[in-house]
Amino acid sequence: MLTRADQARLEYLLKLIDDLNMITQRHSGVIGTLKDVEGFYAVMMCCLQLGETLNKLENVYLRKQLPISLAYSMRNIIAHDYLGINPDVIISTINRDIPDLHAQIERFLQETPDVPTMS
Repeated sequence: MLTRADQARLEYLLKLIDDLNMITQRHSGVIGTLKDVEGFYAVMMCCLQLGETLNKLENVYLRKQLPISLAYSMRNIIAHDYLGINPDVIISTINRDIPDLHAQIERFLQETPDVPTMS
């Protein structure tokens, strides 16, 4: 069973992913987004927030199932080593890993219907 806090965190993660998808669609894809100064910073902030929020999850099962360590490592690179950001890693993460993360989070939310959703 999820706590209300973890429920809210998972829902926020889905919102961040939806925002990330919207941003990249506005720029005709991830590469176009990263070439645009505003798009670049928006993507970096979403990735930073994904890592930060994932790391705040308290549920032990979720912590074992989700890529928290990788996401938090990316968060740290974005927050502390801006020159160390590898665009290829960002592109791969958004195109390959983020859709998988979205599916995992949706599955976790569906598995715990007894917790009220945040409105």
